[in-house]
Amino acid sequence: MAEAYNPESSCFGCGPSSPDGLHLRSRRMPGEGLGRLEARLAIPARYCAFPGIVNGGILSTIMDCHGNWAAAVCLMDKGCLPRPPLTLTASMSVIFKEPTPPNTELILRSRVLSLRESAAASGASTGGGGGAYGSSSGGSGSGAYGSSSGNKMAQAQMQKATVEVEVVVLQPLDPATVAADAPPSSAVVQGAETAAGAAGGSQGFTRGAGTPEPAMKILAVGRGVFKRLGALRAL
Repeated sequence: MAEAYNPESSCFGCGPSSPDGLHLRSRRMPGEGLGRLEARLAIPARYCAFPGIVNGGILSTIMDCHGNWAAAVCLMDKGCLPRPPLTLTASMSVIFKEPTPPNTELILRSRVLSLRESAAASGASTGGGGGAYGSSSGGSGSGAYGSSSGNKMAQAQMQKATVEVEVVVLQPLDPATVAADAPPSSAVVQGAETAAGAAGGSQGFTRGAGTPEPAMKILAVGRGVFKRLGALRAL
């Protein structure tokens, strides 16, 4: 997403132009539903808090970026916009379930839990979260305003919007390693169950029916509230 819509971003988490960044690359994930994005990366050992354990702030950073992109893409798709709008983090909470190892492939997956639009603008509200502007991540600066005149009405309708997004961090496991575990860890799940137990029974993080996946370990689950900026001057 960042490479397509904001290639000059220097965000530490997802900016393509950041020389020392993590270069998170969020992509659309097969399947229905708003905000379904996936990213894969390995975090270098230099970002460990302790030997063999990645710093929690680093993990939170990429979850924030990924969640922001999910929110921005959700608003773009719903409003039929040519580009993702700018979104900022209002709040973010993360539950760390397992230590995150460095230099190991991680998978981030997201989905939109709720979208709240301004009643005055659209006359509709579908759940959502509250909060005031708190922090800005690379994902929050990742969106770009669509400026074509043909989309002015859609932009006006989406002028005020709050999107709640869930992000899960997964570690694919070697099947032989999983088979050797007895009893299996409660944080290890199979394909279709990948995120079901991670966030109170939530569904929607698998690649779709009929697509087998290896067992994965749930490392962290986050929920963030992201808000669309009404105008560039709000920065």
